[in-house]
Amino acid sequence: MDHPGTAHLLPPTTAPGAAIGPVERIALRLDELAGAQDPAPMASRARPGDLPVVISSGGTTGVPKGSVRDFAAYTVMVAAPSPRTRRQLANGKLACLTPGPGRHHPARRRHGRPASFQPADTLAAIESERVTHLFLVEPQLFEVMDHPDVTRRDLSSLSVLTHIGAAAAPVLRMRARDRIGPVIAHTYGASEMGIVSALTPPEHDLAHPERFACTGQIVPGVEVRFRSPDGTLGELDEEGYLHIHGRVVDCAEVDGRLVTPVALQDLLCRRPDVRYAVIVLDPDAGTRVVAAVPWPGQAVDAAGCLDAIDGAFGPLVASTVVVLPVDRIPLTEQGKPNRPEIRRLARERTARA
Repeated sequence: MDHPGTAHLLPPTTAPGAAIGPVERIALRLDELAGAQDPAPMASRARPGDLPVVISSGGTTGVPKGSVRDFAAYTVMVAAPSPRTRRQLANGKLACLTPGPGRHHPARRRHGRPASFQPADTLAAIESERVTHLFLVEPQLFEVMDHPDVTRRDLSSLSVLTHIGAAAAPVLRMRARDRIGPVIAHTYGASEMGIVSALTPPEHDLAHPERFACTGQIVPGVEVRFRSPDGTLGELDEEGYLHIHGRVVDCAEVDGRLVTPVALQDLLCRRPDVRYAVIVLDPDAGTRVVAAVPWPGQAVDAAGCLDAIDGAFGPLVASTVVVLPVDRIPLTEQGKPNRPEIRRLARERTARA
């Protein structure tokens, strides 16, 4: 236990616990103990393979899980160089966001500013605090880029806006670059292993639209293996860019064509009635749920969406799709699409039909 904000997640236990900040049932306060210590640096007795932290995963598939980092891996992340001019804005709860892969701790200590996510507040903070670096999970990025304040706020200080947490359709990534500017970056990785690949802002080049479908180039020191028996679901192109088609459980080959959540998302988000869509597989119901958000003042044309899927992927795929119009995508505490909740809403809609 380390933060009051996550205390409710601690199950009943007789094991001793410690906290940073006041937490009911826990008397041992690490912050108070640390405050009484000599501030001079102390010699570390940690070994590279020792366990320093347990990091919460992003909860993409449901409840977040714990992943461990040894001192060797954690040191690489924390010791990443960071200029003193860097001002990074972290949206969300620090317990969930700041320990994740690719976050530069020194920059956060100097300039990090925790805040709950609201697109208007985020844009205002970039302007007032002269934020240089920002990371957002995909739903947050789309809320920011489509907000009317994006053209009214001074975002000139922003040099890198990294979107993380999931793949995103090329049409949405292109829209982000068009509306926010040539600052968009994308990283692929996981809490369990850190960053695997990265696509920098200069590489988001509209002259190379194929790059908006990739996750970037493999970062130094990382090795990648494709382990699917038939070699699909991932590839390196001729320029060394990594392409990830999706999780194996979410993808299927139908009539000789690979059907992926990103491909469906890209198809539907090019329609004039769909601003944003999330595709979630419901294996128990044997369906693909499309949670679709309309543009303001419009409604999602569910029949039109199914016709588009039929035309692009065939009737077998279209017959498995449930279109779920929503005003807002249900999100997890980390800001990612809440897949179990989307499945539940789709089942309720199907039962009422």
